[in-house]
This record gives sequence, structure tokens and C-alpha cells, in this order.
Amino acid sequence: MNRAIAIIVIVLSVAETTAQKELPDPIPWAADRFLFGLEERRPNVLPVLERFRGDIDAVLREVERRQLRKQAASSGVLKDVHFSHPRHQAAYADDLLNILVPDRYSPEKQFGLLIFMHGGGPGTKREYAWAVIADPAKDRYSYGLRQYFTNSQFVVVAPSAPWNEKSSARWNLPETDRYIAAVIDECHYRFNIDRDRVFLGGQSMGGFGAYHLCQRLNDRLAGGVLYAGAWSSARWENMMGTPLFIRHGINDAKPPGPDGKGGRPRYTDVFYAQSASRLLKKAGAEHVYFEDQGDHSIKAAGESVRALVKWMEKQKRDPYAPRVIAQTPRGWKATTDTPTPHSRWITIHETSEGTLPFDQVQRTGPGPRWKESKESFEKQGFKLGDRNVRAAKVDAVNHGDNRFTIKTRNVKRFSLWLHPKMVNFSKPIHLHLNGKDIARTARPSLLDALRSYQRREDWGLVYHAELVLDGDAPR
Repeated sequence: MNRAIAIIVIVLSVAETTAQKELPDPIPWAADRFLFGLEERRPNVLPVLERFRGDIDAVLREVERRQLRKQAASSGVLKDVHFSHPRHQAAYADDLLNILVPDRYSPEKQFGLLIFMHGGGPGTKREYAWAVIADPAKDRYSYGLRQYFTNSQFVVVAPSAPWNEKSSARWNLPETDRYIAAVIDECHYRFNIDRDRVFLGGQSMGGFGAYHLCQRLNDRLAGGVLYAGAWSSARWENMMGTPLFIRHGINDAKPPGPDGKGGRPRYTDVFYAQSASRLLKKAGAEHVYFEDQGDHSIKAAGESVRALVKWMEKQKRDPYAPRVIAQTPRGWKATTDTPTPHSRWITIHETSEGTLPFDQVQRTGPGPRWKESKESFEKQGFKLGDRNVRAAKVDAVNHGDNRFTIKTRNVKRFSLWLHPKMVNFSKPIHLHLNGKDIARTARPSLLDALRSYQRREDWGLVYHAELVLDGDAPR
């Protein structure tokens, strides 16, 4: 043990003998270095973290505080600003953020956050994100959202879509998970945001992204907002505990006129929203479906936006939700996208070769084109089907009183992450796992809490103990 570590351990030992009345400064320092320091230096602070037996939450609060800058007391509109968070500036140097800070904002009070993803296509410039919060009286491209959030409880941020000149689904790219997580970080860095009231939404291309990312980032959100989007494949039970607000105009897609002009192809036909609503209901996943006589635009759908704001005011994420479903992978491109092993208090570590059925939208007739005839338009259609995808899941229920029921599919090894709000650590934990009864014990530790943060880098998803278990598949 080198001298610096020895000194820290001596200070820690003295602090422990005084019943931890004051948090010893070396502990949050060591925790900060473990999470955000150079990886090769992490072993140097492990002895300090492993010995700690004090107030875990107090340490976590201090480490989080060190990552935030002093909040500004400003409201209004920020146009085309860049990332200011030190950990994200370089990675997203070319991306732009447009931010609407409500008139009532104060850094002394926590506000909710709505991240709203813009529409467009492969060539849509980064500057187009401004339209999401632009003043409709001054900007003809405005989405018309601004007036509904100016005096709300929510900061609204419209980031520019990840740049890709070939993709018309830029919010569905594999790197978008990390990008949206960075946007959340940036907003916490700038404003006093309630981590349990973060919403993700989008319109058109952004609606495609919302159908996709709300599945993949379900545990990071209080809810999802889906306007005029579409989806390809999904397992809707993944939205358990993360409610959705879906709005779609019945006239989103319409054929061209007699002169062959006008109309809108079926890329975002109302069928997508209608079928999603039916399948969510079948899965028992909470959602609101708002269908009106409108078209693809939000601007004329003011009634739905007013309803959305009221709906958002009632939603709050529960990190300790009594039922959690974790599935890897999940989302629109589950066959080719990156793994999604975490969901709230579950992590899937190792899977087997089995598959799970995914709901799928299948087109019939000729594919839609931006320039097409009325005859071609009317020959197009959709039907629901399913496809088997290599995937694994854990479905766990916390009944209270240290009792859990867990079912797994195609899982070799997984973890339950536990918190004092979920269990009594002084008693055994009783698990009914795939029909078998087992009992385990768990002990809170600062190191486990820090490792749980590393999974999602979300201070609202931190748990005090990890319980590693074997699943249904033989190892």
C-alpha cells in the first residue's frame, strides 16, 4: 500500500470510530476518481471504497454535486448552442442544441425535461432543430410547441440529429443511445433537472427515433412522446413502467390530387400508431392514444399538445418499480443494433442462443414513393406479423417483504440490483426463480453503488447491492 492510500485509510478509520457524523472528504474524492478518473488508476482507490461502511447516499450526493456546475437563473430561448459539459464537448463539437427555458424557471427548484427530436431526412441540416422551439408567429417552419411550454414545468431541448448523409432514420442509428444520454447530461449540467421527470419525444423522423429509443432507454425516462412517427419491430412489454403519449393525424398520409400533385406517402401512415396502441394495450403497457383529423404537422394539433403537457405533469419515473422487464437487444433494429442489458434494477450478463418473437409491421403492395400516382398510393397497405429475433429477457416482480418472483428466457446469468427502498438487507431475500425457491443475502456497499451508476450513468438509477444469479439456460 503506498503512502497516499495509507493516509486515506487512516483518515477513514478515524471517521468510522466517530460514527460518520461528518462525511470524510477522502471518500467522495476516491469515488469520483473511480468513476471519472483514468481507468488504470482505479485500483489505487479500491481499498478505500471497499472499507467504507458509512452513509452511501451521502457520498453519492457529494460526487454528483462535484459533476455539476452552478446553475444559472435564466429563462428564455437559447439558439444553436454547443455542448458545455466537459465530458461531451469534444465528442459532439459539431452538434447543436436549441433550448426553451420556461419563464417560471428557477435553479432553486427542480424542473422536468423534454428532449424533442426533429424530423427531416438525410440532408436535413443541424440548424433545422431550431424549428422545434421557434416562435410560430415569426417562423413558418415552427413546430408550434413553443407557446405550450413557455410557462410550463419543463425545460425543452431540441438537439440536432446525428449526422448521416445516407440515412432517413438518423435518430435510429446505433450511436444515438449515447448521444441522447449526453444530451440528458448536458441539461443536468446547465439546469436543475429532476432526473425522474425526463421525457423523450419526436415528430416524423424524430417520431421514428422515439418509437425506437423509448424502448432502448425506457429506464431513463418518465415517459415517451410519439408524434407522426413509425416503427418496424418491437416488443411492447419492454415499455412496462414507462408510459407513452402517442398522437397521430388520421390524414397523415393521403394520395396526390387529380393533377398528380400534393399528397403525402405512407411512410408515417396512421396504421403505425393505431397498431402500436392496440399492441401496447395487449401487453398491459400504459399509454395515451390521441388521434385527430389532422395531418403530419404538429402545428394544427394544439389540442393534443395541451393534453400532452397535462399528461407530462402527472408522470414520474420509479427507479424501484415493483415489476421490471429487461431485454437485450430491444428496439427497432434488434437484429443488428447494440445490446441493451440494463433496465432499472436488472442487468443481463450472459445469454444463450434462443429467440423471442417481435411484433413487426409488414408493407403490402408497391412501396411508397415521394412522387407517385393516386393508383399506386391506394394499392399500398400494411399488416401485422412477427419475427423471431435472437434475444433474452428477465421479468422480475418485487412483492415486498423481501420476496421476488423472476422468470427468465435465454439467460445464463443476470443481476438484481437492490436498494433499501426495495428490501430489508438485515433479512434473507427469497426468490422464486423459474419455479424454484432459493434464499440469498445481500450487503450494501459503496463499490456496488458506484458500479450500478456505471451501467447507465444516471444518478437516479443507483442501487446499493448486486445479487448475481444463474438464469434458465445451462452454463
